Amino acid sequence: MAKIVSEMHQDAKRNLFKPALATVNEVLLHELPNVPCPGLLKPQHLARTANRLRQKLRPAEVDLDFMSDVDHVTDGFFRGEVEVSKDNT
Repeated sequence: MAKIVSEMHQDAKRNLFKPALATVNEVLLHELPNVPCPGLLKPQHLARTANRLRQKLRPAEVDLDFMSDVDHVTDGFFRGEVEVSKDNT
């Protein structure tokens, strides 16, 4: 069980944008091909653990003041600019 959790944590750190449940399923298939493990947690619980681990790796504050580079956007995708004020009016 400890080996599975360790492998899952390492894979979750390497692939930050991969769904946690997909990471868990890959690790389980690799580590437990046909052998049942009675002490194994549900995959959903392991996925939540992976997401909590990734949450700690994210920056505390995100700056949303940026400019989009529309040269790399597919034609027909970009519709216009949206401005948001801080006073929500």
